[in-house]
Amino acid sequence: MKSIDLRRDAIFEEREYTYLSAALKGELSKKTAPRPIAVTGLSGGSAYAFYDAAVTDAKALGHGTVIISHDDGECARIVDYLRAAGHSAAYYPYRELMFHAVTSSHEAELLQIAVLEEAARDELFTVVTTPDAALQYTIAREELAERTVTLSVGDTVTHETLTRILTESGYSRVEISEGVGQFSVRGDIFDVYTYPRRPIRIEFFGDEIDRIGIFAPDTGRTTEQVTSVTIYPVRELYADNDAREKIEKIADRLASASPKESTKATLHSEGEAAAAGLPMPFADKYSAVIRKASECLLDYLGGRRVVIMTEYSSIKKRLEAYTARLDDDAKYLLTEGLISKELADYSFRGDKLELYTAKNAVIYQNVFSTVGLSGMKLAGVYGFTCRRGVNYSGNVSLLSDDIQSFIRGGYKIVVLTAGEASLEITITALSDCDIPAVSAENITLSEMKSSVVYVIAGEESADGFELPSQKLVLLSFTKSASKKPKRKVRDKRNASKTKEILSYNDIRVGDYVVHASYGIGQYMGLETLTVDRVTRDYVKIRYAGSDLLFLPTDSLDLLSKYIGSHADDGTVKLSKMGGAEWTRAKSRAKAAAEDMAEELIALYAERQRTKGYAFPPDDDYQTGFEASFEYEQTLSQATATEEIKKDMEKPYPMDRLLCGDVGFGKTEVALRAAFK
Repeated sequence: MKSIDLRRDAIFEEREYTYLSAALKGELSKKTAPRPIAVTGLSGGSAYAFYDAAVTDAKALGHGTVIISHDDGECARIVDYLRAAGHSAAYYPYRELMFHAVTSSHEAELLQIAVLEEAARDELFTVVTTPDAALQYTIAREELAERTVTLSVGDTVTHETLTRILTESGYSRVEISEGVGQFSVRGDIFDVYTYPRRPIRIEFFGDEIDRIGIFAPDTGRTTEQVTSVTIYPVRELYADNDAREKIEKIADRLASASPKESTKATLHSEGEAAAAGLPMPFADKYSAVIRKASECLLDYLGGRRVVIMTEYSSIKKRLEAYTARLDDDAKYLLTEGLISKELADYSFRGDKLELYTAKNAVIYQNVFSTVGLSGMKLAGVYGFTCRRGVNYSGNVSLLSDDIQSFIRGGYKIVVLTAGEASLEITITALSDCDIPAVSAENITLSEMKSSVVYVIAGEESADGFELPSQKLVLLSFTKSASKKPKRKVRDKRNASKTKEILSYNDIRVGDYVVHASYGIGQYMGLETLTVDRVTRDYVKIRYAGSDLLFLPTDSLDLLSKYIGSHADDGTVKLSKMGGAEWTRAKSRAKAAAEDMAEELIALYAERQRTKGYAFPPDDDYQTGFEASFEYEQTLSQATATEEIKKDMEKPYPMDRLLCGDVGFGKTEVALRAAFK
């Protein structure tokens, strides 16, 4: 049995899930609007197993699923888990709108279109998204169908027609097709790089398609022959001649009415680009006149979906922050005279999501309680009793101690390893600790005994959990058991008080950051831009209004993570680039720091004059106690212990705070001080 199947089966066996499944089936069978269901008590690995079980049940009942989370990273992790479980699932990201003439990456747009196509075609498809992405305007279903073309061997189409089709679908003509959204022409051969990353080679004989193949971009060689291919658009917005004429007129009208020379220049440039048929990277600003209809992801999903809302209160906060951000952007553009009121419409609001959930079966999955669900008529509230597991990371001693405890409690015990290679190593390591362990590859939950430990190959990120009602525990042991456990040794140098960003891998899309010159902004991902014919990667940061900063990736030292108030709920007020507010804030902070420094100097002077208890130097008892610890101290632990002891031996009161991340050994340092 696969690790992921076992976890799903464990949720299926829960009595609460049995009741929930029956309630869901009952609600879906009603002709009236189904009532929502509330679920509590699940987090981490148990929550992912629950999503797997719910998607499986929904499929059996002929329904697809949409999972809405407040966190982009969580969306990606859910998709990875569901795919590993064998489900057809994809992440639908939010696409950052571009109101300026700046070349940017279209990766989010490509992902969106791929998901929309799949959702329109497959009713059982699972979409994982955030509330703002779900409500954002996108290409209408009818337009997507019109701009999608299927070509087969033997079809007759002129080179000019195919070039026009590709151009209208958002593909860019280049010398050599090397990336998604590009096509090149060499005589009778069209190389088209479609999504999802399938480089297609179409060979003509005259106007007839002679062959269609898949080619390898690195070698240029055809690797596979196919009989037909479907080409989807890679751009959501396509401005036809009518739309371009409207944009030109609007830009000219706004420019004539504006007293600002900078605004006039921007609008004239946009109008000229529209009139000349040139690319319009600022097209989002004029999307209201380009779109054929206003639709969003929810319009594609239809009415046969089970909706799972994770942490509903956090979803509402993200939605509120999104709405406020849209209003701020529109207000800024209107104030600057860059748009007119009829253009200031880029997304549906929260009532669209409320209407959608009212028509579909909804499961509200909150970890702790039903906060935010008051006033709803629920079909049931199902509270799971589940404890999050510990990842032992190769610590056999700690694992064996916990296993012995669970054996005494009569538990069925499953150990999840990182893969087949570490399965036998883990079994041997447990046997060396006198724990009977066997492979669980060909066993079911009902066949398991409480006196045996079952080891099963899982995933590197497999999260364990405990279900007390079944007396079942899944323990994650995803690091090699053959290695001696070591704690991470930190650099002895003093860490900065701010959270310095060392790599763009240290931040996720949506995180708040602080730039020394421009203030608080929001990280929106990496963009590949071409400036003065030089192409490089930039970190994209959004500020108040429609301000954007593109920072070269080699200048990350200018950024730090924002760790102030509201950092986790999406309601942080962004700074305005070029405004005086950030300068004033820094001045106020500097003045406050100076005042605090004066107070601290006075406080510490008073502390130095106050008589305290001076502890004696370490003796043999202290040395013997510390020698009994299993692990050697890390550099940071040794430094902290030494500094604390020096403070304790001084004749005035100690004032010290010991802090550090979970698992870095604060307790061992504190025990040494307590024994002294």
